[in-house]
Amino acid sequence: MLTALQEGKDVAFTSDAGTPGISDPGALLVVEARKAGITIVPIPGVSAVATAMSIAGIRETPFTFYGFLPHKKGRQKILDELLSQGETVVLYESPHRFMKLLEELVERATEEKPITVTVCRELTKLYEDIRVGTPTELIEHYTENDDQVRGEFVLIIRQN
Repeated sequence: MLTALQEGKDVAFTSDAGTPGISDPGALLVVEARKAGITIVPIPGVSAVATAMSIAGIRETPFTFYGFLPHKKGRQKILDELLSQGETVVLYESPHRFMKLLEELVERATEEKPITVTVCRELTKLYEDIRVGTPTELIEHYTENDDQVRGEFVLIIRQN
C-alpha cells in the first residue's frame, strides 16, 4: 500500500472493525505513511473525534475525550487532571483559546514527560490542516502562520 501511495496513487483504507486507525492496525499504516511524507486525508466519521483519531497514528487505547475545556473557572485543574491520567487526551478548542492551550501545554511538558500534540483543523473541509509536534513547535508554526488560527480545532494530546 505504501508503494502505491509513493507512486502518487490514491488509496483508501477501510476496515470491518469500524473507523480505521482507532484501536486497530490501521494506525501503523498512518505512522509509516507520515514517515514517508505522504499526506493522509481522513474520510469523515460520525464525529470530529473519530475522524481525528483515525489519522493520529495512535494504536494505544484508551483515550479520554473531554470536549471544550472551561473558559476560566477550573480550566487549569481539569487540564492537570486529564494529563495525570496517563491516557491520550482529545479536546476541542476554539481559535480564540487555541494558542493559550498550547502555552498551557508548554508549561506542563517536562523532559521526563514530553508532550506531543496532533492538531486537526477544519477536518473534511477545504482548508483542512493536520500538524504534529510539541506545543513549542506548534506555537512557532501558528505564530508564523497566524492566518491558520481559524476554524474548528481537535487536539490529540499525548504525554509520553
